[in-house]
Amino acid sequence: MIAEVAAGGALGIALSVLQETVKRAKDRSVSEEMEDPQSRRVNEDLKLLLKTAASLVENNAELRRRNLLKKLRYMRKIKELEARLRWVIDVDVQINQLADSKELKAKMSEMSTKLDKIMRQPTECT
Repeated sequence: MIAEVAAGGALGIALSVLQETVKRAKDRSVSEEMEDPQSRRVNEDLKLLLKTAASLVENNAELRRRNLLKKLRYMRKIKELEARLRWVIDVDVQINQLADSKELKAKMSEMSTKLDKIMRQPTECT
């Protein structure tokens, strides 16, 4: 996540540099009148390329932001699912422990009944 934040910061810096370059190119083209038509065309092509690059950087930054949000939502849903599963497992364990304790109580009661029967029988003295 830190790498993505750093990449986002780097994209932001690149975007601001591109925007500043486009602004300077616009200002220069307005203030200076180019005499050479070929230079003027190259300048116009450069401005178009810079605008396209700035647009691509903005779109890439937006895409990265959306992907990060999706990733965070997905991680949150996984954690919620894990919590639900843990709760179900804990309930299942408690039910099994209750069943085991009931079974143990029944066996102990049966043993107690048998022991009482044995103790009530008269013992022979020799």
